[in-house]
Amino acid sequence: MGKKILIVEDDKEIRTMLASFLGQKGYEVWEASEGLDASAKLKEKQYDLILMDLMLPFISGELLIKELRKTCQTPVIVLSAKTMLETRLEVLRLGADDYILKPFDLNEVLVRMEVVLRRSPGADGDSAKDSR
Repeated sequence: MGKKILIVEDDKEIRTMLASFLGQKGYEVWEASEGLDASAKLKEKQYDLILMDLMLPFISGELLIKELRKTCQTPVIVLSAKTMLETRLEVLRLGADDYILKPFDLNEVLVRMEVVLRRSPGADGDSAKDSR
């Protein structure tokens, strides 16, 4: 079984594109279109990695990261159109593991995911899929 990925993105086109791409690469993918749904999904299941937009309806990505870090260390890669350096630095300080600016390249997202997953606790290789 592939690693479990939660995509938190309110843009349906981006969410669907990421889910399809990652599914083809052997990942198990769950989707949330807004902050409340993401918060509920994070309470009911453990994921290996979270791809998260910041500008979400109901609960922002920043708040979700802050809440998540109170209880777990699941890696979070932010995918955002927010380009200001101060925003990027603050999100990383809140606990995000990486920050990718939109628009992004799917292969870059994949490689950054692989890097973060390789460094995350429990990345002993037994459940990691070799994509070569």
